[in-house]
Amino acid sequence: LYFSTVLRYFSLEENIKAYESGIKVKREYFRLKPIKSANGTSTLQPVPLGSNVKIGEKILCRLTLDCRNEYHYVVIEDPRPAGWESVEQLSDDNMYGDYSPDGWIPWTKYEFRDEKTAIFATRLPEGKWVAEYFMRAEVPGQFHSLPALAYAMYVPQLNGNGSEQRINIK
Repeated sequence: LYFSTVLRYFSLEENIKAYESGIKVKREYFRLKPIKSANGTSTLQPVPLGSNVKIGEKILCRLTLDCRNEYHYVVIEDPRPAGWESVEQLSDDNMYGDYSPDGWIPWTKYEFRDEKTAIFATRLPEGKWVAEYFMRAEVPGQFHSLPALAYAMYVPQLNGNGSEQRINIK
């Protein structure tokens, strides 16, 4: 007979700090500003968000993982702040802006759920990895963005979470 349990609980504390146990997680929000080059072409440049966002504004969410070793079956869960919706893009293979030094992309699936975005990797080698997706501000107010979590599905003690952030939608 084999069994396993996982205990999850909710805390009322404010300003949750980052934690690492094998996987370091960092979440950043960016605005995309059009920049014109000398030859007249326009590209989008990520600019740090700050704390104020306008309703309808499209924001880039960048999740950076720093793994101490190679891990298998890793999940990133990024809780969506109230007032935001994920923007699914279905146009090309590199739709989420993922990259690695050698061009290999570890992410096998993105799931846009009601309360979070879940990103899956079958194999995540040692080093830094980036996953990106877009969100849109929908409802005005001041919101907490709970920490993004990353963990190995079958070895949950390999985990980490980013820090809490606050965002004001006007």
